[in-house]
Amino acid sequence: MPRKLPPFVERWRDRHGRVRVYFRRGQGQRAALPSSIRSDEFNAAYQAALTGQTAAKRERRVASQPGSIAAMIDSYMRSPAHVSLRATTKAGYATTIRVLRKVHGHLTLAGLTRERIVRGILQPYADRPGTSLAILKILRVMIRRAIDIGWLKHDPSLASPGRSGEGWTADDPFRTCVIRSEERHSRPAFRVFKSIRAVA
Repeated sequence: MPRKLPPFVERWRDRHGRVRVYFRRGQGQRAALPSSIRSDEFNAAYQAALTGQTAAKRERRVASQPGSIAAMIDSYMRSPAHVSLRATTKAGYATTIRVLRKVHGHLTLAGLTRERIVRGILQPYADRPGTSLAILKILRVMIRRAIDIGWLKHDPSLASPGRSGEGWTADDPFRTCVIRSEERHSRPAFRVFKSIRAVA
């Protein structure tokens, strides 16, 4: 007996015999979903559609190049650490992961230095410390995966100043994230930075 589809999910075969899966709530617009129902990719897209995120539509992309950030992302998303996450957590990670893949996926892990992380990945979000912290957090989670499988020997993002921020330059995004978070939440800067370090 076929398994029941999740709420608001439609599935059929097109005239070419391909399985098509869509999310549609009521009379709203359809959003394409991965055809592999209940896979990690499907679950992330489905949760995004449920919460109204436009990222529900699957992106068509070429295969990840070995040794690239995109390959690290793919490996992490297949790992037990990601598979075991709650669906809501996966959905929360999905947007950040898509940004990292789209903008930086072609870069090599061998060239992933602290300078590249700071200037190339975090600097564009210097005026949005919450977004910058979210990117840094998920990036470190995936870097840990790369270390576990032998793709990296150390975490390049950890080559940064101590807990009080001593040694940061005035325009360093690491410092900006911490100081602005302190101003927003009235928390000591070292606590914010310590919480980020704890992820790694």
